[in-house]
Amino acid sequence: MADNQPREYDPVLGGQTSPPVNGVVLGGIEGAKQSFASSNENYRILALSQLINYGQEGLELLTQSLKDPSKQVQIAAYKLLREISETRINQAIQEFNPYQFFECVHTFQKAYKYINESNIIVDGQTVISCFFQWNYDNADDTAMTRIKCIAWNLNQAWTSPVRNSKNISWLNSTKFIPLKRFIRMYDYHLHSLLICPDAQTLIVAGTEYSRTGDTRIDVLNLQTGEFIHTLYGHLKWGTDKEVILAASQDGKILVTGSEDKTAIIWDLNKGQKLYTLEGNYGAVTSLAISPNGETLASGSADRTIKVWNLNTGCEILNLTRHPYPVVALAISPDGETLVSGCSDGTIKVWFLPTGEENFTINVHSRIILSLAITPDGQNLISSSRDSTTIKVWDLQTGREKAILNGHTGVVSSVAISADGQTLISGSVDGTIKIWRMP
Repeated sequence: MADNQPREYDPVLGGQTSPPVNGVVLGGIEGAKQSFASSNENYRILALSQLINYGQEGLELLTQSLKDPSKQVQIAAYKLLREISETRINQAIQEFNPYQFFECVHTFQKAYKYINESNIIVDGQTVISCFFQWNYDNADDTAMTRIKCIAWNLNQAWTSPVRNSKNISWLNSTKFIPLKRFIRMYDYHLHSLLICPDAQTLIVAGTEYSRTGDTRIDVLNLQTGEFIHTLYGHLKWGTDKEVILAASQDGKILVTGSEDKTAIIWDLNKGQKLYTLEGNYGAVTSLAISPNGETLASGSADRTIKVWNLNTGCEILNLTRHPYPVVALAISPDGETLVSGCSDGTIKVWFLPTGEENFTINVHSRIILSLAITPDGQNLISSSRDSTTIKVWDLQTGREKAILNGHTGVVSSVAISADGQTLISGSVDGTIKIWRMP
């Protein structure tokens, strides 16, 4: 016989008191079912929190609610189910598309529009953003660089005060208060920034005028602001001499790519060069390191992607099917999927162990600016110079799953939190936006 008696977690109204207006009386699983069948979405949402307490039958109804006509019911069910570790539930969660409901929940206005930026989500509530712009002093034609490092609390919009030229304001990312330490940068032309995935290190790359145009890479402690290493290794090349940066998840390995057609693997702890990777006929334009730190992918202006063993510096694969320079790369958490973006807007998805191309996405019409894969390995996030939107794709099929609108300028950087529930984007409109379910 079904248990129709109320339990301690059922809201029950009774006795001599009349039920309040819009009240609901739940008694056991049958009462929860009755509320769940209501045409009132508020009743159905209330029923969800009760269904979770009634074993498999309750979970089955909760899973069905992922297809409810109401957006709010679907969101409430998803938030409850994602906390449950069970095979059938996990399968239902994977089939559900939460990104269709993502909204911009915070917009942070920066002090000025940036030239280059690195964003990282440290935890569910903390974002660190570092960006810069450069200009010239008309009096003596001296290059000046303004760099700013900001910690954002997603529950309380807080930012550091604007500092003078060439200063970095270092913030304690836990307490959100300025530290006493400030770093005065050299007068040289910066073009790349990278906050390492472990949120402990900042990499700054640029061209040092005092060394007749040599490329310089500074490694700094993100918490204290102290210089750790200064690295020189890439040859002078072309006019911009831009250096591309990538770091391993544990913050121990740095890879730099340059217009000198090489990539260099560095030991970040020692500040030493491990290997110089050669073989490209064009500038190295993009880099990606697998989450396990064993594989490196490098894209080049020569339209190829080379895959390397990061421990030995040996080439593993040479992928040659892009019609234009490869400008963006991402590797899935399991290390089996490589995604590459091209300057013509095409995105290719590869099976990394063999180098076989799975499929091509041909929606973007201009250069791909950023690619990111969600932690579950199921979705791809992309942005392009052809629009101000962020697009979400099914990484297994290439099907478009969501479009996020809100920026007024092109989105140049995208990052995802470790739980996949928060997305951060930076745009040339001078804003940082935080996206998640409402």
